[in-house]
Amino acid sequence: MASANPLLGLFAKSPLSPIQQHMNVVFDGTILLFMATTFGVFMAWGVGANDVANAIGPLAAVVSIVAHHGEIASKSALPLWILFLGGSELLLGLQPMVTK
Repeated sequence: MASANPLLGLFAKSPLSPIQQHMNVVFDGTILLFMATTFGVFMAWGVGANDVANAIGPLAAVVSIVAHHGEIASKSALPLWILFLGGSELLLGLQPMVTK
C-alpha cells in the first residue's frame, strides 16, 4: 500500500546518521531535567540563605546597640553566636526536605 505522500516514505526508510543516533540516545530529556532540578535546588538554597541573612541583620543591629549602651556605632562586629543561629535556621529549613 503506497502512502499518499511519496516523500514520507523516503524519510521513513532513510537510516539515521551516527550523530542523529547519538543525539536521540543522549538528549532524551534526562540531562535537561537533571540540569533544571539542580538549578532549582541551588536557587532555593541561595534564596533561603539570603532570607536568613536578612533575618539576622536586624538582630545583629539590636545586639550591637545594646552592647554599645544605646549608641549606634558606625561599624560593629557580628557576634559568632548570631552566625550560628542563622546557620541553624537554614538547617532547620532544610529538615523537611531530608526527612519524610
